Amino acid sequence: MEQAAAEADAVFSGTVTARQTSNNRGGQIQESTVSVDRVWKGAVPNQVVFRINTTCCMCGMALDPDQRYLFFAWLNKDRTWSTNICSLTQPLDEQTDTMGQTVLRVLQEAFPDT
Repeated sequence: MEQAAAEADAVFSGTVTARQTSNNRGGQIQESTVSVDRVWKGAVPNQVVFRINTTCCMCGMALDPDQRYLFFAWLNKDRTWSTNICSLTQPLDEQTDTMGQTVLRVLQEAFPDT
């Protein structure tokens, strides 16, 4: 977990408020707008846009509208954000699994003032 946080530009939580999917030569691209509610690491605005290639075998992950997530993310040159299924990005809700609870506890211990 510490390595994932160290490698990410930012670690934060937020809810997907909009999603748009388009196709281009590189495959299917999903742009998702996220309303940020907590930041553990990085300079993250109140609202961010993720641009993720969700084509098979590209490690992209589809973000579901109205779902809250814990994000381990990277800032792209075009000022959009990226994450993938190989990071610890995961849905958050009342039934967050044991791994998710562990990740949140470690984050709170590592970044107590956030």
